[in-house]
Amino acid sequence: MDIYQDSHLYDIGPAHGPRLASSVVLAATHERQYPRTLQELATYIQEPQFTQAFLKHLHILRHPTRVVPDVIANSADFTGKIHVHHSAVARFYAPSDACGAGGMQRQIIRCNPQWRSQERRDTVFVAQGDEPGMQGMLVAQLRLLFSFTDPYTDQHHSCALVNWFNMVGDEPDSTEPGCGWWRGR
Repeated sequence: MDIYQDSHLYDIGPAHGPRLASSVVLAATHERQYPRTLQELATYIQEPQFTQAFLKHLHILRHPTRVVPDVIANSADFTGKIHVHHSAVARFYAPSDACGAGGMQRQIIRCNPQWRSQERRDTVFVAQGDEPGMQGMLVAQLRLLFSFTDPYTDQHHSCALVNWFNMVGDEPDSTEPGCGWWRGR
């Protein structure tokens, strides 16, 4: 068995114990080759809208009841350091025989520009509401996993920059009857 070919088998497995709320925890070690300031990181990852999106998110964290101003750069400032991570561990409820009575599963999700000599940016499901199945999910591809401590509040935050996918239709693709596959764009 070639460990590199089958290593994806170790990325997912049961998380033994009782059923708990879903969680995502970034890797304990951050990547050291990335710039740590907001502007430099936005330039480095070639995401010009990252600065605006970050400042908008920061404004919402700091002032949850206030409206986000149109020109966010005039209202929010960030002087802290940003740390980039290439993986995280997600734990979620997915009942199966392998997961035992608690039904909890864990999966490593990756967002790495050089994972075994090629780019790997995993696709993730994000729970949105209480509807069952895909009606209660959003689908996104990871662009960046990062963390920061807000110097204003001294709170630590774990975040992801993503590209959202839109689902085609309100039900699975009818060209493949019985398979339950959804189409996204």
